[in-house]
Amino acid sequence: MNYLELFILSLVQGVAEWLPVSSEGLSMFIMLNALHKEPSQALSYAVFFHIGTMLAVLFRFRKEFIEMLNPNSKLLKIVAVSTIFTAFTAIPLLSLIKGFKSGELVTLLIGAMLILTGVLLRMPKEGYRNLEELKLKDMVMLGLAQGFAILPGISRSGTTISLLLLRRVREEHALKVSFIISVPAV
Repeated sequence: MNYLELFILSLVQGVAEWLPVSSEGLSMFIMLNALHKEPSQALSYAVFFHIGTMLAVLFRFRKEFIEMLNPNSKLLKIVAVSTIFTAFTAIPLLSLIKGFKSGELVTLLIGAMLILTGVLLRMPKEGYRNLEELKLKDMVMLGLAQGFAILPGISRSGTTISLLLLRRVREEHALKVSFIISVPAV
């Protein structure tokens, strides 16, 4: 991959990650259809680009990460439980999509998952709960939902924020938690 391609893909990742769209799906779509990469190679690059996002999240939420050094932190519990359950869905799905040999099949999957993300984002939501009110069930559901975002075209942030809002979590808390739980998942 040349420097121009890396720059373009980094720009796509940097902008799309903060929006409720699939940055991984967009990156893979570009790599498969414009750069003609193999599906497994495109997936590897797309996952690699999330390292920059992780560093940005660590910097932006550094105060919250420092607070999580307290073993009694509710946010630490949310991150730990959701990370465990993310692995339950993400690892098998990652193995499945790494086996795809056809770029057309992956492109079709990306399209279908983008539509699913759009449907999730359009569902009515109204929150009133704060982080302290999250139950174990909420954390498990959050982790499982985040794991599905390994599928190209599913927006990780869109899915996790939508789930939290559907679980009646306040919008500002849903945004914060969504980005913080992304760090161990990367």
